Amino acid sequence: MVDSAPPAEPDGGRTRPGLAAAPRAGDLTTGWRLVMIITWTGVFLAFAGVWKASVEIGIRTWWIGPRSEPRPIVIQVIPFAVAIVVALAATYNVRRLPWTAVAGSLAIGLIALFDVSRSGGLALVEAAIGVGALLVALASFTGRYRAGPPATAGGAAGDGADGGTGNTSGPSGENGDGRRDGGEGWGGSGDGGPSSSRSTDG
Repeated sequence: MVDSAPPAEPDGGRTRPGLAAAPRAGDLTTGWRLVMIITWTGVFLAFAGVWKASVEIGIRTWWIGPRSEPRPIVIQVIPFAVAIVVALAATYNVRRLPWTAVAGSLAIGLIALFDVSRSGGLALVEAAIGVGALLVALASFTGRYRAGPPATAGGAAGDGADGGTGNTSGPSGENGDGRRDGGEGWGGSGDGGPSSSRSTDG
């Protein structure tokens, strides 16, 4: 189920010192990020198993290369680098993490495709690894935070309304009191009687 991200802070969403960063719309929930980390750690270990099997059965994958002429180390670590990049992206909560995982899964599928002509069995194992990672990546789209209501604008409007009400009621209350004070003063003038008696005498 998609969760709502908390409203943005008035400071523009910048992380305050000593406080954890608030989740952003499109980020994965903590549970799904953990699933991503576990999945791509499994991808790393699965390719370690493919390497071991390739060496033991004597059928080298294209990224390992033949025993007489092995591939450069930069080529040999491609599957492991893909797994590490996606796992680190999940660890550091990179934006659009599900799409990063999809791209990593497609890269694994491409690695398997190049091994079809060399070893159908190992290529099938590599393809299964890529498909499993892709299924998890697609399922993770359901675990993203969605944008919440703009609480900043709503709060400002609410504060303005309250302030307007307070300012309106204050003067009206004072005017009301003023009227009552004035009424009491007028009544006091009537009760005093000296002014009315002077008018009568005059």
